Amino acid sequence: MIVLNAPVQQDKIIETLTTYNEEGLTFEFIEKKGMKLYFNTNATDLEATAKK
Repeated sequence: MIVLNAPVQQDKIIETLTTYNEEGLTFEFIEKKGMKLYFNTNATDLEATAKK
């Protein structure tokens, strides 16, 4: 799971990540709690994925 702190443009971030599919890497929006956006991903190396 990846958590992003995003005080602005949350809808744009959700749209960008949920439509992202590069080299088989995908994200699924789980929930929003305040400024935090929660996503699941099919990646195994979360640190490298967060850098993308």
